[in-house]
Amino acid sequence: MFQVKTDSGLLEYPIGRSAMFYYGYANQLDFGLREFRSNILPGLGQDERSLRVRWLTTDDTMGPFKRYINKFYRTFGSLPAGNETKLLKDRQSRVSHN
Repeated sequence: MFQVKTDSGLLEYPIGRSAMFYYGYANQLDFGLREFRSNILPGLGQDERSLRVRWLTTDDTMGPFKRYINKFYRTFGSLPAGNETKLLKDRQSRVSHN
């Protein structure tokens, strides 16, 4: 699992502010980070140079991811900005293909 934070200031959320921009997970961290950098980040409107990555190595990637995402949502009233943007774009893409 990995966390992407912005170091260009705090982001505004419905309930407070946070530097957290995106949560991701992959069975292989190097693959997950390459996927994020190559295929996800370009669509999120955030400059890569303003981001910092932290990671957690665990046998169960989905469990910690769900816990972190749920805690963030309860604390700040929305998904992290990058996850929210990706979710909306994915939904729009599915609707336009149907």
